[in-house]
Amino acid sequence: MTQIVINQVKNLSEILDSLHCKTWSVGQSYALNTLVAYYNSDYVELYRVIVSNYTAADITSDLASHYIEKISSEKDLYYNNLTPTPISVGGVPEGFTFNNLSFAQICDMLFYPELFPTLTPPSATMSASVTGLREIGEIIPVIDFTTSFNRGSISPAYGTSGFRTGLPNGYYYNGVFLPPSIISTALVDYQSITNYVVTAGNQSWNCLVAYDEGEQPLSSKGNPYDSPYLAGDILTNTVTITGVYPFFGNSVSINTMTKQPLALHNSTYFQISFVGESGGLKQSAEFPTAAPAISGIQFYNTVSGQWEWINGSKANSLLTFTLSFIQKNINGSLIDYRKYTHNGSTIGARQLRFYTT
Repeated sequence: MTQIVINQVKNLSEILDSLHCKTWSVGQSYALNTLVAYYNSDYVELYRVIVSNYTAADITSDLASHYIEKISSEKDLYYNNLTPTPISVGGVPEGFTFNNLSFAQICDMLFYPELFPTLTPPSATMSASVTGLREIGEIIPVIDFTTSFNRGSISPAYGTSGFRTGLPNGYYYNGVFLPPSIISTALVDYQSITNYVVTAGNQSWNCLVAYDEGEQPLSSKGNPYDSPYLAGDILTNTVTITGVYPFFGNSVSINTMTKQPLALHNSTYFQISFVGESGGLKQSAEFPTAAPAISGIQFYNTVSGQWEWINGSKANSLLTFTLSFIQKNINGSLIDYRKYTHNGSTIGARQLRFYTT
């Protein structure tokens, strides 16, 4: 069977048009010597009508009855054009040249372009059952740590496992009371600390997760894409407990110093909602000396909706409170505190901010 070479053709329709070919269809009539294209399940076959007034019925029986003769198939069609394509068409990229490509290859490129996966790198996270601000000297019965490794992804998988890396091979911990290393291929590692005593400042933990090399990513046509993710390690986020001393104020009863929500020692201000004064008892606030001294006091003006300095200025606001030094028992230890006591006339409930800067 003679090889057919076609030039200056961009797609299937134009290839068939260039051969002056009609599509074979049951019940359709064709004149003598007409070229017809029969779409097989896998490829296109070309036939020539060799009788007058041929009406298509069944391609196999028509061939056997000598109404038509097979002259070629798409397997025998080749296209050459060394002029780069000006635009992308289907899966044929801009700038592509055709050098003796079969019709099957061209159709495959047009209708089934080579696709490439999205590659997502690995990640690792750590969480803890207790984090954030805690009282110094507090004993925490249990802190549970969970370290998770995500192998990343190759999506779509295109014949791979779909994972960017291999399995983990070790967990290497940083932080007090956790084991320095755990050899494991599990995607999640669990550790615990019991009866942990909170200290001042930040107490932090993280983990370095080591992993094996990943697979070679593949394209939709099974060709190598990019490269395997090399064996290595990745550091998790850091989980932190910050130890602070509490501060106190008359927020529930004028004769009770109530512990306020914990705040960092270096907070810009400490805010307390005070109850009104009565029975000669005055509004008071107590702050650990580990925090900076109070530099000014604001009240919330319910009329203007603004925070304003007591007595009109930051410096004058301090004159309305008397400073004294006390000690308080915090989790079994005596801690030095500054106590600020209102020294003006009896006043009602109000919100105050005690500034440290």
